[in-house]
Amino acid sequence: MGLVEEGISELKKARYEEALYKFKKAYKKQGDVRSLKLMGITYLEMFELEKAAEVLQETVEREGSAENYFLLSIAYMLMDNDKSGEMLKKALEKDRKRTKKLLEEFYKNAIKGRIGERKEKRIEEKLRAL
Repeated sequence: MGLVEEGISELKKARYEEALYKFKKAYKKQGDVRSLKLMGITYLEMFELEKAAEVLQETVEREGSAENYFLLSIAYMLMDNDKSGEMLKKALEKDRKRTKKLLEEFYKNAIKGRIGERKEKRIEEKLRAL
């Protein structure tokens, strides 16, 4: 098992420091965007939002994929930063279908069941309209 796979295993167990160690080591060794993105995701899960945004900004600069823009938009949203909407718009422009799927997954895993039925219905309507 490689460093990235070991880091993913640690991340799934919510062993964030161990995951970061593996991703940082893999990134130092390979310089790949995947390791960098996984570091950003780990920082998001740790709610170290400034670090997450910094790392995810670098992923966008190196590989401007819909997923990378989406992740950066989530970091900015959690920071209450106005750039969130701009990054989400770029994600949609890059790949509307993939971004819609990412939004639906984020809603299902992080929001649904936590905000009240009325707000959930409004969000679900907006997701269907994408």
